[in-house]
Amino acid sequence: RYRRAALESLLEWLPREKLHTMPRTLNPQGLRALARLAFTENYLRFVARLRRELETATHPESITRASDHSGLPLRNVRPRVVVLANAAGATSGLLTDIGFAARKVLSQLKSPTDVLALLYIGAPADPTTPAEECANLYATLTEINHYADEATSFSARYGGPEGPLLESKSRPYSAVYLVQ
Repeated sequence: RYRRAALESLLEWLPREKLHTMPRTLNPQGLRALARLAFTENYLRFVARLRRELETATHPESITRASDHSGLPLRNVRPRVVVLANAAGATSGLLTDIGFAARKVLSQLKSPTDVLALLYIGAPADPTTPAEECANLYATLTEINHYADEATSFSARYGGPEGPLLESKSRPYSAVYLVQ
């Protein structure tokens, strides 16, 4: 699949050597780029599922039922998306994409764009922590910090040259919490 038309747009952000060293085990083995590749391939499914879940969760009947079931009073109906992820693993390669995609879905639903990240960072100060984990953590935090700058904009095309384009001038997350 990546030898055809999709290869050219893919090579804009994914070095060719990463593509050629893709493990045959279907395990990303800590490679952040492979997690992002998986996200780009499944972007439309992710966005459709997130939209469906948010529409269900914010439906007035669902809100009433949740309040009745829990016995707690309703504080507000504003949805909040919380992304739970490992900042030191391979999945960290798609964290900014998920944040921007969630913001886009929320804005399309005309809802406040409250997207939070709760990131597990492992034990970076522990000398037994593998160097790859520390490198992934550093790359993840650097990337999130980069896109938190108001002057930085985000742009990505998903699923090949004809796929949807996501552009944003905002940050991917309203807040990022790190848990050791």
